Amino acid sequence: MPKRALVGGAGLFAASHHAVTTCSQAAISGLTPSHIRLLKSQHVLAEPRRGVLIFAGSPPTWEQRLAAATIGRAQVVGSHRSAGRLHNCDGFGEGDGNEAIDLTVRRGCRVLDRNATRYQLSQWLAPEDAIVISGIASTSLARTIVDLADICEPAVVERLIDDFERRNNSLGWLEATAHRAQRRSRPGAAIVLAEVAKRRTRRSRVRGSWFEKVIEECLRSPIIGVVSVQHELRDDDGDLIGYFDLAVPEVRLGIEGHSRSFHVGTARETIDERRDNRAALVGWDIRYLGYADATKTPQRIRRYIEQLVVRRRRDLGIGET
Repeated sequence: MPKRALVGGAGLFAASHHAVTTCSQAAISGLTPSHIRLLKSQHVLAEPRRGVLIFAGSPPTWEQRLAAATIGRAQVVGSHRSAGRLHNCDGFGEGDGNEAIDLTVRRGCRVLDRNATRYQLSQWLAPEDAIVISGIASTSLARTIVDLADICEPAVVERLIDDFERRNNSLGWLEATAHRAQRRSRPGAAIVLAEVAKRRTRRSRVRGSWFEKVIEECLRSPIIGVVSVQHELRDDDGDLIGYFDLAVPEVRLGIEGHSRSFHVGTARETIDERRDNRAALVGWDIRYLGYADATKTPQRIRRYIEQLVVRRRRDLGIGET
């Protein structure tokens, strides 16, 4: 029998699971154990762990490793850094150097990937805390953030929740998930709950990107004074001119984080230009700061904005007696 005929439905299933399938799934598709042995002898299939099959010739990928570690196992899911990458969380995307394999497993389950980091649960995840992404079992976005709060710095958690809110997700979902996940030995849930409470008290607009936070920290200075985040600017008639990443309202200074993601492209540049021109009509000055300067030379950027604020105060006659 030709290889193509043998592969059949098993190949179709594997195609949507990063070239990974299981012996039981292959049997449903019509592959018998003797077929599997034949295909293994012909190097069409590999069996990295018992019951898991990978189609040879497919490029080895991070997703394939994670799929092989979780497929066919009801109580093993990708979590923490792996789930952050699957959800494309800010700071955990494919290009962020995250090659880790993190797994949450029911206590007692074996994990055969020796390089995987295993997090054990004696009580398994609630159904709403698990999801399938691109054929891979994973924790939900809310549960992923709570889990990452166990192992990441507070600034990373703040960044993750910013991203969560930018996707128009409810803080109530995150809060309910954190309550469900509370454990004495793991601080993540308490950290998330504290951050959610702070945001509800603050009731300000979520940052457009984490880069804004970088600039915000860069501009902490008694000379600059109060910096407004996601500042809303309106004209004398109350009509909306637009929003600025940051602003020093006292001196009518708007500051934009000039990132490739948000300010490049004809359409985006046209919108920014029209907003900036309208802002100039009501006496505002707009400045753009690049990511490299803000992260590599923050002191120089801070000094530049300090000088600019001092000059704006002088030009506007602020503080003169």
